[in-house]
Amino acid sequence: MIRLALEGAAGAGEQWAFETLVDVARLVPAATGEVPAVRAVRAEAASTAPAVVVAGDGLVRVSARALERILDVAGAGREQRSGIRDRHGRVPSSESAVVQEGSERTVALRILADALRSAVREAAGPRPVAVVAPWPDGHRWAAAFTHDLDVVTGWPLFAAMRWAELAGKGRLARAGRAVASTVQSLPGDPVRQGVEALLALEHRSGVRATWFVLAGRPTLTSWRRGDITYSLESSRARRLLDRIAGGGHELGLHGSFNTRDSAELLAEERARLAAAVGQSPQGLRQHFLRMAPVATLRAAATAGFAYDSTFGFPDRNGFRLGLADIVSVWDAVAGQVVNLQEAPLVWMDRALSKYQGVEDPHKWTDDALELASVCEAAQGLWVGLWHPNVTPALGFPGSLEALDRLISSIVARGPYLAPLGEIVAWRRARRAVRGRVEGDGRMVLTGDDHLGRWKFTLDRSGDAEPGETLLD
Repeated sequence: MIRLALEGAAGAGEQWAFETLVDVARLVPAATGEVPAVRAVRAEAASTAPAVVVAGDGLVRVSARALERILDVAGAGREQRSGIRDRHGRVPSSESAVVQEGSERTVALRILADALRSAVREAAGPRPVAVVAPWPDGHRWAAAFTHDLDVVTGWPLFAAMRWAELAGKGRLARAGRAVASTVQSLPGDPVRQGVEALLALEHRSGVRATWFVLAGRPTLTSWRRGDITYSLESSRARRLLDRIAGGGHELGLHGSFNTRDSAELLAEERARLAAAVGQSPQGLRQHFLRMAPVATLRAAATAGFAYDSTFGFPDRNGFRLGLADIVSVWDAVAGQVVNLQEAPLVWMDRALSKYQGVEDPHKWTDDALELASVCEAAQGLWVGLWHPNVTPALGFPGSLEALDRLISSIVARGPYLAPLGEIVAWRRARRAVRGRVEGDGRMVLTGDDHLGRWKFTLDRSGDAEPGETLLD
């Protein structure tokens, strides 16, 4: 095992970076100081030196350079320091550390976690080393399907805007197919038809997704901005919400534009959604991914959310925080951890069609599956976003067939599948696991009492066979 305190850490930020590295490496920290465990010390190192090295019996060194990189990438430190904003008030993708170095399609920080795990095993000697299994029930990776409910009413306007978008790109044939698909859906409500079709595909594959729902009050201004376009209390919205919740899916808040800078408004919209669905939403994703790192996440924690899933790219797909995993939020300005978990968005349909001009939905699926393979290899988490208005009737011919292939292909790979709220709760519980050694030399795992409903197993440990349950 390893001691969770980094000796010589230069402040709370480096300690957070080290704890994040231990967590991603799946190393079980020692429960108490009496447990024989490997120690880690911070070390200044030349830029060419290895990030993690074995320094002797029971000792590893972690370079200050590695800790700074974790803060810059997983802690979004570089983005928190940036004053640049795009027209939607977002930090542009170009300000991301991984985009600047061209590594956004890789799990950039995984190499550091693997290096730490290898070094601890080498340095441990007779000390026990515990590595916890990555996901529940023997699954080696995880996947979460999510949907942002942006459109409920006013569908003719959104369909017309989509036709104009295609025509403006010179895709006249596809625009004609889009118009024909809309006409074929009539009479009826194309929005409801799209939601029903999406729900049917997920039900067939046993997928329970997370739906992020707008809960602000629509105005003429919010319509013009493409912000809040429906009332949560409308009969159409209520029917959709009842249908979604009835399928066992999770409902989270899709924060309106103005919530980016207001904990009070976030709390108000969270309360409105809670009143509509009968339970308080735990998750948040900002509309248009409009977020001020990390001020919006501080506001989300104040408003009572357990997790956020906004940290993704609007104009490309990949790993903005360098991880395919759940990470605790670091506030570089305040120099402290925010009481909120981040489930970074990995893949989104409109990143390709809207921003990169890729209009073939099957190419979107190819891109999603490519990133899912990266997550699977890293034993991490893939979080995907398919908008329920991205359907043939609203201007996206062939989209449902592509979505069907995406869902069935990912399910066939055997990930742990659950709504984001359940995945985040499990990862928080895994992070709280600690190890101790009994009098007979047997290693057991312990965890926070309020997280005791979860089961954990050791993974390739010398003190327990893989798969042996040590904590219930």
